[in-house]
Amino acid sequence: AVVEAASVDAAANIQTQIIPHPGCIWKVSTLPNHDIVTACHDGVIRIFTRDPTRVAGATILQSFLEKVVESNASKSSGPSNEEIEKLPKWEMNYTLSGKGEGSVQVFNK
Repeated sequence: AVVEAASVDAAANIQTQIIPHPGCIWKVSTLPNHDIVTACHDGVIRIFTRDPTRVAGATILQSFLEKVVESNASKSSGPSNEEIEKLPKWEMNYTLSGKGEGSVQVFNK
């Protein structure tokens, strides 16, 4: 997930920054001091600042970047060959019933 925040300063310069996240972003807000606050699906609220006196330490920044990379890797990998082989065959799609209202079934075709 990516947050894109734009602000217009007094000189009418538009500044855009893209901030990757390790999950879906549920809420984005701007604080009075122009920091950006995000609430992510991973249960973490993050504050992003351009003020060098309030920037997170190297360990916290590295941990954040690792979570983003790990999240992106898991999203792009898809099911393994073993998982696909365990799925019911496509030919069985008319013979298998769902487990309840709105259930979704996946088949190996």
